[in-house]
Amino acid sequence: MTSDEPPDLGKRLKTLRQSKGLSLNELAHQTGISRSALYKVENSGMSLTYQKLLRVSEGLGVDIAQLFRMGVEPGAESPPAAFREVGHPGEGDLVNTPNYDHYYLCNDIVQKSLIPMMGRVKRRSIKEFGEMSSHPGEEFTFVVEGSIEVHTQLYRPVVLRQGDYIYLSSTMPHAYINKGPGEAQILTVCTRPEHAMPQSSVEIEVASQAGGDLERPAPPVARSPRSTQVAKSPAVGTRARSRRG
Repeated sequence: MTSDEPPDLGKRLKTLRQSKGLSLNELAHQTGISRSALYKVENSGMSLTYQKLLRVSEGLGVDIAQLFRMGVEPGAESPPAAFREVGHPGEGDLVNTPNYDHYYLCNDIVQKSLIPMMGRVKRRSIKEFGEMSSHPGEEFTFVVEGSIEVHTQLYRPVVLRQGDYIYLSSTMPHAYINKGPGEAQILTVCTRPEHAMPQSSVEIEVASQAGGDLERPAPPVARSPRSTQVAKSPAVGTRARSRRG
């Protein structure tokens, strides 16, 4: 995993909030996150889950990458038509939560369509995990090390081992549980909410219940029968911190 040195989310959040001329009460109203929770983030180093980070970035009108990098200023323009970032093992922007350690990658690029993260799965039972999480968009998760059990609202739990992967609607409540004796590491790539539309009436209903902002949903897409064979991919490198290459 990457360095366990977390970004100073509290300092960054306060800087962005003040640059927008917002009080804690106003930001709480715009994000649906309590004033006390936002105060703890700014002053006590409390972390936020991925779905709450999304809500904060949307409430502030900034890209999620701007919550991690002081060098990425509010109002930064979208990246040019051609761009890239190169990462290396041992670097990343850590956000520690009770259920996961998330290492956010490629944060020098703002307004990107995908949000890549390396993760450490911490909980070992769905009871310990608590309420399953949901957020707008879609996600792909690849098991880098160990094994995990994926719980979702609409499907039976499935166990994935090293090299296995899953693609799911993030609007559907879901949870990743560590099912091995050792550490479980995953690579997850989430779409930015505006770059993913539900593909079925069921997903639209789940998204609506989860509070997703749905506009112009795409028509249902015919899906081919699922293969019983799980493709094995080569080992994935360890976490990387984004930097211009």
